[in-house]
Amino acid sequence: MKQHVQIQTSTMCTARCRICPHSTSMLAKQKAVMTDEVFQKIFRELSKAKIEIGKLPLYMQNEPLTDPKYLERLEFAMATSGAGYVEVSTNASLLSRDVSKKIVAMTKAGGKLTMILSFQGTTKQGFEDMTGLKYARVLKNIRAFLEECQGGGPSMVIHSYGDATKIQDFWQKRCQGWGLVRWPRIKVIAYTNRASNLKGQYAYDVASTKVKKCIRHSQWLHFNWKGDLIICCNDYENEVVYGNIMHESLTDLMAKVPLVIQLRSKNNPNFICRRCDARCIGQ
Repeated sequence: MKQHVQIQTSTMCTARCRICPHSTSMLAKQKAVMTDEVFQKIFRELSKAKIEIGKLPLYMQNEPLTDPKYLERLEFAMATSGAGYVEVSTNASLLSRDVSKKIVAMTKAGGKLTMILSFQGTTKQGFEDMTGLKYARVLKNIRAFLEECQGGGPSMVIHSYGDATKIQDFWQKRCQGWGLVRWPRIKVIAYTNRASNLKGQYAYDVASTKVKKCIRHSQWLHFNWKGDLIICCNDYENEVVYGNIMHESLTDLMAKVPLVIQLRSKNNPNFICRRCDARCIGQ
């Protein structure tokens, strides 16, 4: 069976992005890191269940580099998971030159990796207001990472929110000014309300006709830092937990998914999927 697998090895984030619910969610209060026992058990159970891993994002609702063992775990996932590719999304606040060197080196040693660098905005004031991070520091870290990738390494993608023309122009000028030959792909993100977990100015509702049918509940496995199997990456409050990998086999946990979805979508008008832009469950 083929599944995409997403793993949250830390609950922490260094930013307070206005387009993300993290800072007002339970995650911001926990400040926890996944244990080695849980991390290893997840991969053992994936193997036992004969899961063919397609995409493996080694992050969820967090800044992954807040995990002190992150590089070790990233290397393990790339070398042993058999995933189609591993994905990392970082705000680059902790992406030092040394960390960049290590990530590029492990990519060259084997395994497919996509690095998403989240940089929200094009001006110092706009970026710092949106993220709470230091503009100069993050931009310096991104430059260092891109420079380390010039001889090969992971796929590079920059995610940004805002005016597409301004964002493309901003990064084109920097890549040219930095003398880069190998450029990152630039992707302008249209953010949503994160299943109504995001409140305020940036909590956009996307017309359901513009959203592809959701596959998160059927083709993805999402593990939080405790080893709980949860419904999706928008479940910031762990509203739908199927069980814990330390107490049940992955096969048993996966068997619960259809029944839980069916019961909760029918009996709870506030069910997370009903609040989501990808409205396709219980409608």
